[in-house]
This record gives sequence, C-alpha cells and structure tokens, in this order.
Amino acid sequence: NGKEIFSYKDFSKDKDDVTDYPLILEQGKSWTYKNIDYSNPDNCYEYRYFIDGDTLIRGITYAKLYCENADNKHRVQYKDAVYEAGKTVFIYNKSEHENYIIYSFNENDLHSSNYDIGWSNFKKSSRETITINGETREVIYFKPNYGSDEIVGCWAEGIGSSVDLVHSKNFQARKYKQLVRCELNGKELFSYEDFGLPEIVVVPERD
Repeated sequence: NGKEIFSYKDFSKDKDDVTDYPLILEQGKSWTYKNIDYSNPDNCYEYRYFIDGDTLIRGITYAKLYCENADNKHRVQYKDAVYEAGKTVFIYNKSEHENYIIYSFNENDLHSSNYDIGWSNFKKSSRETITINGETREVIYFKPNYGSDEIVGCWAEGIGSSVDLVHSKNFQARKYKQLVRCELNGKELFSYEDFGLPEIVVVPERD
C-alpha cells in the first residue's frame, strides 16, 4: 500500500555490523570519475555520480543515483536505485526485479555469483587499511584472474571504487575509468591519490 516497512539505513542495526562502519551511500555524496580512452585521447572526460532523494521498491527504500555527463553528453540522467545492507551495496536490476551486489566488505561475499557486471575476471589481492581524514578505512585491492599480477583497482570503505561507482570492477583493456574525488555536501572526502595507486595518464601519440 506504499507504506515503508524497511529502509536501507535499517541494516546498520544488524548485530554483525561494526557500529562505526562508514557508509558508501549518503545523501549529498558525489563521486567524480574520468573516462580514459587509450585509443582516442579526445574521448577523455569527467563525469559525476550523485545521490538525490530516494524511492520505495517492494517495501525497501533505495537511494536514487544520478549521473552527470555520462558518455560525455553533458546532461543529468537517472541511473539506478541502490541501497546499503550490512557492509554490502546492492543495485536494483529493473528488468529482472532482482538486487545485485556491487560492493561487499564481507569475506563470504567476495566469491558470490550474485554480482553485477565485470566481476568474473578479477579476484581479491589483499585487504589493507588506510587513513582518511583521521579515520581508518579498509581497502580491498584487486588483480586479474590471469595474466598480469598488477593491482588494477580497489574499493575503500565509505568511498567506493577506484574505477567506477556502479560497475566497480568492470575493467577494460583500452578504456579505463578512474576516480578523481569523492565529496560530501561539496567538501572533498577522498581523492584518487589516497588509494595509493599510480595515476593513469593518456599521452597523445605524435604524428
């Protein structure tokens, strides 16, 4: 009947949660990424995700996620409904009416088959901690299942992915996405350098 019976915020009351676990999803939070295209340096641009409001789906309150300048089209688009549950972030698949995991800091979830696109070719490399604004946050680093042993991306508690907020492990060979900064109410919380990863720079080829 349209009456809310549960909110994603209620999951913070789970007895297995750490009480000071920093949420990734917060009203007023935004994430700026840059699209990097090795084959076409002119196709390098910044885009921004942000949360604005919420929506009720099947009795659960989801945060509404928007994206500004997706695909370099200079417009704001509604992207997805997302919610955070017990150290895990879910995205709602409209066509299948199912939730898929896009982040999880629970050990058992790292090998789950119920993940969003981009997960099958990468594995957890290590779990470490970094300090962000005086607070200790857990970071999970990832590397390919085969080939190079190089770290290709990571997640940080309360922040999200170094690669893309929604498709957080959807790495590609010639195209890449890299976090620029994460902000809350216009104040910078985090930048790519805080991950401790080398920055990707595209240098145009000379004629």
